Amino acid sequence: MRSFSLVQVAAESILANRLRTLLTMLGIIIGVGAVIVMVAVGEGAQSKIREQIQGLGTNLGLEFSGRRQRRSGQFQPPPGIGCREAPARRDHALGRLAHDHDLHTGHRRHG
Repeated sequence: MRSFSLVQVAAESILANRLRTLLTMLGIIIGVGAVIVMVAVGEGAQSKIREQIQGLGTNLGLEFSGRRQRRSGQFQPPPGIGCREAPARRDHALGRLAHDHDLHTGHRRHG
């Protein structure tokens, strides 16, 4: 009998405060809708990025040489690679990418 009286008191409160009830329901609906929209936008962006990465091809990889420092989390370059060699290596890698891919369309060239 106690649960019935709780439901009865709740129904009376809802009917007595109709504007408060309406505003609360509106806030819940807007909040849930916003969460749904944000999840959909995130999923769409994730799938678009995945398509772009797959469009690069399977022969493209990222390589990080050196080792990660424990405290800062930054990479230390391996011994023997100086600041003067880095631009030449970058230009060589970009040249290979430009040779293997059409940079305007993003498609891989065959042959």
